Amino acid sequence: MRTAAARLVALLTRYGLTVTTAESCTGGLVSAAITTVPGASSVLDGAIVTYSPAVKGRFLEIDPAILYEVGVVSAECAKAMAEGAAKLFAADSAVALTGYAGPGGGDEENPVGTVYIAATLFGETAVRRLTLSGDRDAVREGAAQAAINLLCEQIEEKMG
Repeated sequence: MRTAAARLVALLTRYGLTVTTAESCTGGLVSAAITTVPGASSVLDGAIVTYSPAVKGRFLEIDPAILYEVGVVSAECAKAMAEGAAKLFAADSAVALTGYAGPGGGDEENPVGTVYIAATLFGETAVRRLTLSGDRDAVREGAAQAAINLLCEQIEEKMG
């Protein structure tokens, strides 16, 4: 994950962009990976871990209908988290993650290992649904790496 984070920091630095994160199931792994890279302080505006629906609503201004009707583990929630984090920190870009890392949680539609990741850049947001296997740590690490890579792809497509 360190290589992906270094790639992200290099891209953000090259284009003079800032990033923030909104994490649920990963509990701050993405922001922690970014901060291991020298120069991260010039690109990382801040980060937020929003585990509960109430905190997602209060700080990221997510519509209650998404939180309580669609669900916190959904593409809609991941998208709203990324966009809310970018707004909260006035950042150019953001990544967000929400899902079931296990061993508990999940349902028929979104079993354990399901994670939704979102990356937003200048208000354009991409969302992906991941189905990851392994234990809790493997799911969290795989999701964090995928979220970093998704934002890198967006930056390369838009700026490159």
